[in-house]
Amino acid sequence: MTSHSIEIFERVYLCARIEAKYKASRISRSKVDSNIEILESHLSSMRDSNEYDFHSSLENSLEFKQVQGATIQLDDEELEEYRFKEDLNYLRVDNICLDNHLIEGSKTFGLLNGDARFFLTRSKIIHVLDRSLPSASLEIVFPDVKKKKFFKRIKKRIWELVRLLSLIFLIYLLVVLVSSIDFSSNRQRVRDWSSEVSKNLNSTTLYLKSQGLHNVARMTIGNTNRDYLLDTGASLTTVPQSYIDELIKKGIVNPELDFVEYAQFSIANGATMQGSIWRIRKMNIEGYKVYNVNIAVSPGEKAPYLLGMSTLSKLGKYSLFPEEGKIVIYEK
Repeated sequence: MTSHSIEIFERVYLCARIEAKYKASRISRSKVDSNIEILESHLSSMRDSNEYDFHSSLENSLEFKQVQGATIQLDDEELEEYRFKEDLNYLRVDNICLDNHLIEGSKTFGLLNGDARFFLTRSKIIHVLDRSLPSASLEIVFPDVKKKKFFKRIKKRIWELVRLLSLIFLIYLLVVLVSSIDFSSNRQRVRDWSSEVSKNLNSTTLYLKSQGLHNVARMTIGNTNRDYLLDTGASLTTVPQSYIDELIKKGIVNPELDFVEYAQFSIANGATMQGSIWRIRKMNIEGYKVYNVNIAVSPGEKAPYLLGMSTLSKLGKYSLFPEEGKIVIYEK
């Protein structure tokens, strides 16, 4: 028995959602009010249908015998919303909604929305002996699209794998590089640096001026400023009598409240002299404030200004660096 190949034509019935632009023209001397022509159309939300549903009659429907260049979108995930254009020989639209009307003379333009029913015709060569007919599905219409999408996904996965392996290799090289560095030699240096940073963050530095071989600090009492010679051998900070008189005159010192006592002081040559001790409620040493400091007042105009231990002890915990000309005060 010989087999014969014949060409058959089959219809694939489909349903979709249609959005289209239309043009309506008035028809004179006709029972029909107007002729509606679809200009552009887009069909989406595709789904399979059948011949019975296609020919079923519904109200509020329009039939179009010819629609040119309809854009059809496939929503299948594997096809990734594949689009193509197709000429439709027959299209039926249900549940029509017309809006956005624009009238130009005898013509009306607008948008058309609704549910579309249509079919696509495809030819196929089959053998007479093979009585199995192809199923009406989207795979008949687009036999090669899924293969192309499949190979495209495989290529993408291979490229992602190559990138991942490259990243792992770079991480491995970084680990090898870091492990080859000897950090033990720098460990003590890091500790010293950390300790120094900690001290700087929790300390205040007072910078002194140099006067010959001695260091001088600017002290402020009230609104008066004087330079005091740093003398760690002096138990009290010392000022001349004329300076305490100036402070009393300006109201900075109150004799009834701030006078402490009369006292005998020993000077460098071993002699003693009569003086007095006063309490300064607030003074400022190079921008750092101290309170309730006892100072010694020496008679005479030429008595020196000395920064002694009565003021330094009010700084709390501190370190003196004479060669660098600074006092570092460590906060509690």
